[in-house]
Amino acid sequence: MAVKAQYLLDQIRHTLGSTPSVLVDQYELIKEAVSWVWNERFWNWRERTAMLNVVAGQDWIALPSDFGALSDNDAIYPTDGVFGPLEIVSMSDINEFRSDQAISFFGTFYAALEFAALSATDPTPAYRLATWPTQLTAKTGAYRLSYFVAAPRIDRETQLIGVPPELDGIVARAVRAVANGYDREHDGFDLDMALAKIRTSTAWAAAVTADVERAPTVGAPLGRTGGRVRDPFYPYGGIGGP
Repeated sequence: MAVKAQYLLDQIRHTLGSTPSVLVDQYELIKEAVSWVWNERFWNWRERTAMLNVVAGQDWIALPSDFGALSDNDAIYPTDGVFGPLEIVSMSDINEFRSDQAISFFGTFYAALEFAALSATDPTPAYRLATWPTQLTAKTGAYRLSYFVAAPRIDRETQLIGVPPELDGIVARAVRAVANGYDREHDGFDLDMALAKIRTSTAWAAAVTADVERAPTVGAPLGRTGGRVRDPFYPYGGIGGP
């Protein structure tokens, strides 16, 4: 369930015919290729669940460190009857609610994805949920979250990149395409066309089929009836992903 970064570095060196210039950030080339494979489809193997904690008096909720995108508009739901549902809106809506001091009816809470510093002492930006109105009661595991993990940061050759084995060859092809796009752009190499060929290849179709068989449905949301079965061959979109 992983491909080693060293293998992908070798693909770059093979494609470019030598050790790349120090001006070439090989890890950036790998990151671009992996991100393309990762985000070209909301793969079932990327989906995770997590419990969200509410801090009293805080107008935001922390998300998992590997968060990439909400699975859909029903991705967050309360675990009991103490907390009301979270309705996903835009950040502009949240700001308008806050500035107008609007009133929330029927116990509904609103949330929007924002990219902000982790804390006053840690300026590293990360996704979190801006909420309104501010919840006054603290609770561990107040909400259950369904989300897609983000593409990993790649910065060392020993790093393992977590993709299913059927995608190993596709990732390698994408890396070679991106490397060619860097090296042969002046020769008229069309990177978009090269990636489109990968996207329409039999290997890609086989990977999609394997993904469908691995997780055709994530089941019914907690406290609800009916399954959340998606059309497996349609690259359905997450909400607010990178």
